[in-house]
Amino acid sequence: MPIITLFGHYFIYIMKTTIKALAAGLILVAIVTISLIYFFKKENKDNLTKKQKTRKMAMVSILSALSVVLYFLKFPLPFFVSFLDVQFSNLPVFLASFMFGPVEGIVVALIRTLIKIPFSSTMCVGELQDLIISITISCISGIVYFRNKTRKGALISLILASVSWVLIALLSNAFISVPFYIKFMFNGDNTVIVNMIKAVIPNTTSENYLMNYLLLSCLPFNILLSSVVSLITFLVYKRTSILFKKFIYKDDMQGDI
Repeated sequence: MPIITLFGHYFIYIMKTTIKALAAGLILVAIVTISLIYFFKKENKDNLTKKQKTRKMAMVSILSALSVVLYFLKFPLPFFVSFLDVQFSNLPVFLASFMFGPVEGIVVALIRTLIKIPFSSTMCVGELQDLIISITISCISGIVYFRNKTRKGALISLILASVSWVLIALLSNAFISVPFYIKFMFNGDNTVIVNMIKAVIPNTTSENYLMNYLLLSCLPFNILLSSVVSLITFLVYKRTSILFKKFIYKDDMQGDI
């Protein structure tokens, strides 16, 4: 299907979706807009030299590349639906948000998504799902941590980001990703999806497949994945931040490490 037609269908579908999905989208847009305005203002106050800005861009590029690599190093778990793959590409998103702010975290997520799109096997549904989650956790973790740069602040930001991760995953799956995938991959026939879910949850039918998927597979999967990624971030973010910022400010060692 041509890419223009695909986005046309997607736009039509979004326009016809439920009020809840639109409300979730508006909330996400508001969060992104507020965080961008806040941190663009902050960036202007950093007074980085040209050389330091170049080094910072290099660090963001490294994190973006790492996110891409981690995206492709994915694997399924036998007790979840087969199209739910474990991958840790949001770890660099967290690190970028902690070190530089949510704007850089979003940049990492966008670069990863743009590189992944040509290899998509889900008509960009999986990539869209991951991008929505990445934007959400980047905004929340970056803003909360920059308000309180302590281990306690990091822990609180990761907990809030993980909760948001799970909620956004449930909402976007229920109202956008799964319906869109069924409509445009299988012409509205949910048989394939039902059978995939039934392989893991035996009592699944064409009537309860979405609820079974959300509560018995999507929910525990995202709780597990967000918890693991958050835990790794908590263990490594400080050392990584010190290492990266020493590189950026190595001329004068000014900067908040």
